[in-house]
Amino acid sequence: MITKTTISHNRANYLEQFGELSKTISAETITEAFDSDSLRKVFSENALSSLEKDNVLKDLKPDSTLLEVLSEIAKELNSDTFDFESLKNFYKEFNLESTPPEWFRSAKAVKDSKKVGDFKKFYKIMFDMSVPESPGSTAISFAECMRNYFYLSSKDYETIRNEFEKLFRSHKFGFSSNHSRLVKFLFNPGINSFYKFLNSIFSANEKRIKAEFKIFYSFSKNNFSFKKDINNFEIGILKLNKDLGVPSNHATKISESDSPAEAIKEIISSMIKSHYKLLSTTLLTTEVGVILYRFDEGKLPLELLTDEELRAHMRNKDLFSLQMSFSNLNEIQKDRISKIIYNYVFEENEF
Repeated sequence: MITKTTISHNRANYLEQFGELSKTISAETITEAFDSDSLRKVFSENALSSLEKDNVLKDLKPDSTLLEVLSEIAKELNSDTFDFESLKNFYKEFNLESTPPEWFRSAKAVKDSKKVGDFKKFYKIMFDMSVPESPGSTAISFAECMRNYFYLSSKDYETIRNEFEKLFRSHKFGFSSNHSRLVKFLFNPGINSFYKFLNSIFSANEKRIKAEFKIFYSFSKNNFSFKKDINNFEIGILKLNKDLGVPSNHATKISESDSPAEAIKEIISSMIKSHYKLLSTTLLTTEVGVILYRFDEGKLPLELLTDEELRAHMRNKDLFSLQMSFSNLNEIQKDRISKIIYNYVFEENEF
């Protein structure tokens, strides 16, 4: 649990408290935060209601917590395997002496082998839309891709290039992806096998299930939440999705953990450390505009603004704008802002 303490209005103390939070946050705190709202309410607040249509939620009860939902989503994102057998058949059909890399078995294998960068490059080459220069250049593109990412020998490279050139000769390719260009040649067993392998990667990435939402922290309430208001500030975004066929780090971390709460605790702790650096760097600047920019985008809390910076924020705002900006403000900050406005109206010549 996060223990409430009396904090001075000095922003250095607030900043220190926030930094310490990365060390003191517990799995119990995470469970409490993620159990505080019903599934449907949190979905509604974060535009996640579309997840109700996905099969991954079919066995969850209507009162399932967000923590349970996120755990299921993370597992689903990391469950996909690629059609490695078809890839091996491709090698066999073209009599290649090389063997297919094991990390092409699944997205998890890609991450475990630290090949995420290579896999994403391969993915873009295969699935991004493009206009080839000629059938010959397309054949060379395939052969070079195979050599670079499938570690073909020089002999195998020549084999693939020559075989693809024979097949592609006298064919015209329009604006499409390399993946879709292979459809014309599925009569060839080797091409058919490679297409099936690519299609398994494409299909896995096309799964629409994902969850991305911002996480906020409040000094006054001393808790985490999922909806922005004047009393909290954004510390990061929890991302359970895929990027070019590879599950996000957040999804993998939650999926591989025996305790979703423990995994998310570590994720949020890392968010706090990163955001602490951002806040520290921002507060070192002498440019009020930079500080107010962070405040306006919701990433710097009211507690870290000096009275002078608050005056600059409120300057030239009408009463309605101020009312909307500071609605539901906690009592400490409400009293502080009231005094600033009072001094401006009754005691100062300039705001």
